[in-house]
Amino acid sequence: MTLPLPSTMKAAVRSGWTGFTLSFDDEFPTPALCGQPDKVLLKVHAAALNPVDYKLPKLVLGSVFGSDLCGTIVELPPSYSGDLKVGDVVVGTGAGSLAEYTIADVSRVTKLPAHWSPEEGAGLPVACGTALAGFQTAGMLPEDLSMPDKPLISSLLVIGSSGGCGLTALQLAKGLTIPRVIGICSSKNADLCRTHGATEIVPYDDQDQMDTFLKENAGKVDVIYDAASASGGVGEDYCDNPLVLALLSNEANTASPYILLNTPILKGAKMLAFGNVLGFKLQQSIVVGPKFHDAGLQLGIEILDKAGLKPLINTSQGLTETSVVEGYKSLKSRRTKGKIVISISSPE
Repeated sequence: MTLPLPSTMKAAVRSGWTGFTLSFDDEFPTPALCGQPDKVLLKVHAAALNPVDYKLPKLVLGSVFGSDLCGTIVELPPSYSGDLKVGDVVVGTGAGSLAEYTIADVSRVTKLPAHWSPEEGAGLPVACGTALAGFQTAGMLPEDLSMPDKPLISSLLVIGSSGGCGLTALQLAKGLTIPRVIGICSSKNADLCRTHGATEIVPYDDQDQMDTFLKENAGKVDVIYDAASASGGVGEDYCDNPLVLALLSNEANTASPYILLNTPILKGAKMLAFGNVLGFKLQQSIVVGPKFHDAGLQLGIEILDKAGLKPLINTSQGLTETSVVEGYKSLKSRRTKGKIVISISSPE
């Protein structure tokens, strides 16, 4: 069964040869499955914004901005034999989520929990998938991405803990019952981070507190999850600070205890070459392959439900040029709390 579709739709489109320019099209062609056996066609209800949306070219990410989404299945391939069906509301990643319709890999979506809103669902995939990949690299999760019976580490430091990725890492850490979860954020966001899982806060805008923390905690942190270094902020070079690196414990049984979400190109190339290609055990690793598949999404939802938390959402109503442009402007300011989500339509 296929629900009737319009021939055109609204979409935030990558224009120009490289696709780094955002333009808004009210009559962009509605996508079609065209016999693709592993894809699903979705009507989009909500889409979240991520920095990767504007950091990579059209050749890599496709013609339409966005990947995080929540939507209703309007068509499945005839060969599909899984549990999903037309009319199910799902959460996952798609090939251009800032549009009224999009196509996604059927393995990269899972059903939206009944107690979650579409906007909360859309705020989950990239931040959660990135954190799960980092946690697994650091030895905080089993290789099969199952829920561990007990925490596999005793302490985690999250740098940049009030942003979308950092806040999700705090939430997952709480759900994994890690005893000590330290967040580095601004003083004004301290209470927010505590609410979402931090047991301690180190304000980066209080140098005395930062100096004291670094001095008193050398060798006492099992894993560092760094969502701030090399992300565009002045002075945010934690990953190259010897005092920050000295926080790591030599006794923790972790595969790669310093997880980076961003890194300068040359440093990132070296990490990929020595760690991912040659297989060396590195102190620092960069997240390369977020866990976007359905099992990763399901585990993320399970962990957050255990913590009694959901993605923190800043919502803009309606898919318009203004809402998308302002949303990315706010994201680039690097002072947003949680995830920026565009509400596009309501489930029927």
